[in-house]
Amino acid sequence: MKNLLTNQSNSTTINQSNTNTNVTTKLSFEEFYNSGVSLKKLREGKYSARLKEHKFVKPTVEGGNPYVSMDFVITDLVDGSTRPLHENKFEQGFSIMLSQVKTQLNKEDENIPVPAILAHMLNNDVDIWVEYAQDPLEPNKTYRNIHFLEPVAKTSAQSTTVSLSSFK
Repeated sequence: MKNLLTNQSNSTTINQSNTNTNVTTKLSFEEFYNSGVSLKKLREGKYSARLKEHKFVKPTVEGGNPYVSMDFVITDLVDGSTRPLHENKFEQGFSIMLSQVKTQLNKEDENIPVPAILAHMLNNDVDIWVEYAQDPLEPNKTYRNIHFLEPVAKTSAQSTTVSLSSFK
């Protein structure tokens, strides 16, 4: 079944197909341009994730920071759909991720070689949580955060009322 979406401001027609397109395979930019799928925004909440590949990336410019490039396939626990997720983890974020995965495995009090944790993530699903946060200095900027432990629940700002009579 095909739907045609038309942007009336510039009459651009977009074909949207319900075909089962493979979105877990890397495409060249040209292949993506010609036949790729622009994926919908992830909903906030819990997903199951399997690490597909990872590599250490050295900086290409002097003073740049190395990072770990990580490709996951995630499963939406609500509708069962799968999709790719790419994350670049710099030193601090990589350390936090390792710590959170160890906590998921109830191994936070053990010394475990990093390659063993990554091997586990390649062969087993881990839980991730997607959360969106706005930049307090730039309210028009929203960031997607990936956590490997459930984030603390968001609460609205709570005000505390102090009675002035208590200061007499």
